[in-house]
Amino acid sequence: MTSDYLYHFSEDPSIERFVPRPVRIGPSDEALVWAVDRAHCHQFYFPRDCPRVVISKSMSTSAEDAETFFGHTTAEVVAAIESRWLRRMRNTTVYRYTLPAEGFALRDEYAGYWVSEHECRPLEVEPIPDPMGALVDAGVDLRIMPSLVSLRDAVIESTVNFDIIRWRNAVSD
Repeated sequence: MTSDYLYHFSEDPSIERFVPRPVRIGPSDEALVWAVDRAHCHQFYFPRDCPRVVISKSMSTSAEDAETFFGHTTAEVVAAIESRWLRRMRNTTVYRYTLPAEGFALRDEYAGYWVSEHECRPLEVEPIPDPMGALVDAGVDLRIMPSLVSLRDAVIESTVNFDIIRWRNAVSD
């Protein structure tokens, strides 16, 4: 464990306890509380249902992929959303809940996802009234695109690290 704290993000400022819920992805029916470590909070400075593609370089990223995805930015992380989400992005306050790390286990090292089978209570909640500003402060290159489909297809076939979040809400070409 690299920190004593993990984080959960929501548009709801009044969560008093996090109760394990069934996973909504894949065939699993396990009930979990999900959290993220500090280094990956930038993946959640978005309205909850906003589809997004978040990419970063790794040691195994090819020079060609580094040029393709990062050739025109100095950022280490690129996040893309669909243009139809821009207004909501500008007008949503996201709340960052601080959770005790005790009882959580690492689920996905790249994404920084941690899970617990046990209920937990937040230690504090912090409003993030300007998620776009929070992304800028985190050094993320935010890209606004009419559709994420071609980017998603490209990153899946590439050597970059990526996370595709809330894809079910994306517009298909």
